[in-house]
Amino acid sequence: MTGDSRVYRRAGCIDAVWLVDRFVLFDDRDAVVHELNPAASRVWDLLDGAATVADVARTLSRATGVDAIGDIREFVDWLAGRGMITDVRDAGSGAPESTGSA
Repeated sequence: MTGDSRVYRRAGCIDAVWLVDRFVLFDDRDAVVHELNPAASRVWDLLDGAATVADVARTLSRATGVDAIGDIREFVDWLAGRGMITDVRDAGSGAPESTGSA
């Protein structure tokens, strides 16, 4: 598994609610709702501002037996591109982090 040292945290503009086996995310900026599948929900939960993307991939690989670093990177890039997560190296604004569940 190739390393990915990027570290992200969930953006404060995203409200997350756990429903049965997945997160449903509400973007306060544009009132868009995103329903994550269970695997994406686990990635979301692990984006805590401390774990690297490689750490997230290792954790999921241990839990599932599948090396999904490519899929995880693609999902993380999708989240970052929409401003739903922020790179901790760029996050100097002091915006509050979403807890991931409401």
